[in-house]
Amino acid sequence: MHEALILPAHKPLLRKGNSELSTIGVYVWSIPALVAKTEEFGNIKTCPNAGICALLCYARTGRYRFQTVLNAHTRNLESYLRDSNEWKQKILLELKSNKFRPTGIPHDFKWSIRNDFLWWANSGGRAVRIHDSGDFFSDSYLLDWIEVANSMPDVLFYSYTKQVASIKRIESSIKVPRNWITIFSLGGKEDLLIDREVDRHDDIFHSEQSLQDAGYTNQDLSDLMAPLLPTNKIGIVANKIPSLRKKQGNLSFAQLQASRIRPTC
Repeated sequence: MHEALILPAHKPLLRKGNSELSTIGVYVWSIPALVAKTEEFGNIKTCPNAGICALLCYARTGRYRFQTVLNAHTRNLESYLRDSNEWKQKILLELKSNKFRPTGIPHDFKWSIRNDFLWWANSGGRAVRIHDSGDFFSDSYLLDWIEVANSMPDVLFYSYTKQVASIKRIESSIKVPRNWITIFSLGGKEDLLIDREVDRHDDIFHSEQSLQDAGYTNQDLSDLMAPLLPTNKIGIVANKIPSLRKKQGNLSFAQLQASRIRPTC
């Protein structure tokens, strides 16, 4: 047997989300959006199936462009690429800390929860949103995250992803833990692989009215609505970033991708 690796103290890899997320116990893991430029590994395509979303991505604007933020996200990616086993042990070490343990106090959600996750809501559990920016750029990386989720059954892991084919293939071939939720994001190269009547997915709309007209449920009250709502059709109103709003126009991400209309830059 291999001796357990004794890891030195390190800066947390999982950070608190924004004020909205942190108040409901959601932590975030981020890597650079679309392409990461690393000195050690060269350029890494972190969103292999990005489609029209690449031109409308909030994670390529604002604070995400600050060098300190970009450097932090790049270090996250490099820590995985350098030694994925050590990375897993560091992540698991963090997840075993008290701040990730269920509080025993049920979450006070003001919206309906899918029945198969009442166990998590009632325990006062914590959550990890995988990829505030970036995506599952390889099968091995995806499998490592599923292994982490398997090892921490009382933590909710969820992600928005455009890696539809690889997610479906892997999730059909292994036993996925009950605390693992993927939400397919429309606006990518594999939109046609998403069964919109069965698969949990999201689309980004230009307005609340267009979202409702399309039969989607708005998750504006909480990001946790995306994994936990008792519907598979998650609607998001586009971020209030004027340049991105102008590019998107009146179509949703799915409509833009389907029509192959490129927003005016």
